[in-house]
Amino acid sequence: MLKKHLLLLSVLAGGFALIAVAGLLARPVITLGAPQKAAIASQEITFDAGNFAEGQLDGLTVTSAGLTGTGSYISPVINSPLGFTTDVVPLWAASGDVRLETRLDSGSGWSDWLENPAAFYPVRDNMFSGNLIWAGGSNVSLQVRVILANGASLNRLTLVFSDTSSGPSDADIAGQMAAASSVDNICPADKPAIVSRTGWGSPDGQLSPRRPPKYTTVTHVIVQQTETPNNTAPYQDYAGWVRSIWNFHANVLGWGDIGYNYLVDPNGVIYEGRAGGDNVIGIHDTHNKNSVGLGLIGCYGNCDDRRLSVAQPSAAMLNSTAQLIAWKFGQQGINPLSSAAYDGLPNIPVIAGGRDVVSTTAPGDNVYNKLPALRNAVAEKNTCDPTPTPTPQLQACQITAVVFGREYYFVGEPISVTVRLADAAGTPLVGANVNSEVLRDAFEAQASTGFGLVDRAGDYDGVFSNTELPGLYNFSFTASDPTGERFLPCSAQASVPVYEEGQVTPTPLPTEITETPMPTGTVETPTPTPTPTSTVPADTPTPTPTSTPSPTPTATPTGAVLKVDPTSVVLPVCSASTTVSVKVDNVENMSGVQLDLVYNPAVVQVIDADPGREGVQITVDPVFSSGFIAQNTVDTVNGRVQFGAVLLGGDNIDGSSGIIKVNFEPVAAGTTSLLLEDVILANTSTQPIDHTLVNGSIEVTSQCGGITGQLQLQGRTDSGGVVVTSASGQQTQTNADGSFSIAGSGPFSFEYPGYLSAQASPPAGIESEAQAAALGTLTLLAGDINTDNKIDIFDLAYIAQQYGSIDPLADLNADGKVDILDLVLAAGNFGQTGPLTAWQ
Repeated sequence: MLKKHLLLLSVLAGGFALIAVAGLLARPVITLGAPQKAAIASQEITFDAGNFAEGQLDGLTVTSAGLTGTGSYISPVINSPLGFTTDVVPLWAASGDVRLETRLDSGSGWSDWLENPAAFYPVRDNMFSGNLIWAGGSNVSLQVRVILANGASLNRLTLVFSDTSSGPSDADIAGQMAAASSVDNICPADKPAIVSRTGWGSPDGQLSPRRPPKYTTVTHVIVQQTETPNNTAPYQDYAGWVRSIWNFHANVLGWGDIGYNYLVDPNGVIYEGRAGGDNVIGIHDTHNKNSVGLGLIGCYGNCDDRRLSVAQPSAAMLNSTAQLIAWKFGQQGINPLSSAAYDGLPNIPVIAGGRDVVSTTAPGDNVYNKLPALRNAVAEKNTCDPTPTPTPQLQACQITAVVFGREYYFVGEPISVTVRLADAAGTPLVGANVNSEVLRDAFEAQASTGFGLVDRAGDYDGVFSNTELPGLYNFSFTASDPTGERFLPCSAQASVPVYEEGQVTPTPLPTEITETPMPTGTVETPTPTPTPTSTVPADTPTPTPTSTPSPTPTATPTGAVLKVDPTSVVLPVCSASTTVSVKVDNVENMSGVQLDLVYNPAVVQVIDADPGREGVQITVDPVFSSGFIAQNTVDTVNGRVQFGAVLLGGDNIDGSSGIIKVNFEPVAAGTTSLLLEDVILANTSTQPIDHTLVNGSIEVTSQCGGITGQLQLQGRTDSGGVVVTSASGQQTQTNADGSFSIAGSGPFSFEYPGYLSAQASPPAGIESEAQAAALGTLTLLAGDINTDNKIDIFDLAYIAQQYGSIDPLADLNADGKVDILDLVLAAGNFGQTGPLTAWQ
């Protein structure tokens, strides 16, 4: 049984006092630094042969030297002894084939088991060290699982719990920086403003008593990533991350000081790292001499801790990095576009990534792929040409296409639209101001209203929500250059109808929305001719069709539909993520699909579904588990998901099925369209299937009220895709672990095909949308095939009829086949009814 032992000592930086109690080695809380500096608290707990037997052993033997054999060991639950824990680091002494995994509970439930591979060896006491595990909570628990193979041994395991949250905040530093002068338009580049070590709260201040500085001549800059969370909440400020990294390097690893020469956060703030000033040798790539080590704060791909989301480096971060390098290279007269020998390595770019000089994935793909642009930016800052540049003759831009998310809408539905902007030569234009005035053609006059569109690498996305009345909505788009130095303004018009629900039956949509080029400056989407289904008041105008021929009016569309589901999602900016699916309905004999899903990365970003693979991927529906995945990639820079897959062995999809799930995290408040493009649905005869596209949108709001909770789909490991709807109309979907967060007012409903529905109201005391409420957890019961909210003989009969097929509705456990497991699952719930309300 583990016991807590806590002892508070006030010591100078660098001191660890070691105590041993009842076979458990524990290092007490230590306060590092004088009172005017930041205080860092740490506690270590060590397992060895004396207490390995307290955990779960499977195939391993405890000897006087520790654990040996082939098998696994799971530690007891280890509760952090600190009042608040920012991070945890595992250290271990071992030999042979050893795999160490951890799982964390920071107050919201256990995470998955994730490997924490050896990041550094040897560190103090000749041990291996994993990377920092980010906690950020007052009730932190951890478990460790160790897997030994081929006669390996584990001699000792140490866990270091730390709290680095005490110290200067980002707001404090912003106040300091406001008084500093940092000019980036001086050529050659001047030294940028840099937060000193005392400024960010180094317990050692400006000194490094345990690792005195040594100096070098700089020939290279090596860019690394710190593998810290990309968002400060719910953890701590970026200055706190710097203190965590200092504590990790200086104390936990025993280096005596932080390894990076400088660190840069996403706001563009530069922090002094290694003590000693200009040209001091850092500790960052095993070579270290003749270089400046830059640590970009965050995770930009390929991070060891799969709990970390992956971000793009911000423009502010890249600009500050370029300014810092330009200053250093200006001192030495180094050409940033050149290569040179580096500590015995030939022909290394003078601005290199960590992976260029040692075996590592740093600085992450998203930074490494931008190093060519960074080198050019540094060169521009130090290229001083006194000759004035002739003012170019500006030309007007051109709006090359206007694409509405749908061909028509119903009253109350938001209209999503994308405007494509290019220069006179047809090259996409970014950084423009694109706005629209909207006027509705109807019997009564209506004043025009306006809205702005958000740039997505030359595509500008917007959503118009004021559609409470039917009519033809006319959009007048204008694009202008905020700098006034690149292009002259241009404009275009387009229109889309909005119908009263039940007043008319729209004609079927075309297979794809045509993007019409605009040599005359006007674009209009085809306007369907409505077919009356009830008496229409004489004063209600019928939208006038454009010159595009309308199809023959028919009843409700009957062809295949590929849709974004849900079509409209409201995501609070404080939420962790939301899941959006792409599904197909009413399809026959489909064997393959190809699609792009386009979004605005300035509003939301895709969370990698498989961090263990290179690049960013999305989740593929189990219907393709026995198929061939031709493409599964995400361009996170331009905001484009690309997917292609086919079924094998003559399998096909009839009716409805999921295709992909995309997990989005909020980036900033705003609205993005989710546009389906370049879509092909193919049948088993390799012929295209006619289809309708239904696009969607995500609105990221600054409102953080509503509810949070977690739903489990009975019988499944993936609980993503449950549709959550508020009484006020907001929608979202659960993530793969079943978690969700949604704004709006209750009651809330929860639905998933083949499962009983659920309902919930916010707990008592939550009276406004400004307050967030935690519902807890609930398991949706499997077997309601016909969605009548009861599991009866009709549901069992359907599953029996589909036995042996790949029918996605009858395949309750989503293992790719309908078999006895699905029947047993439904039969076990026979007689159960919904909606379920027993939240735990």
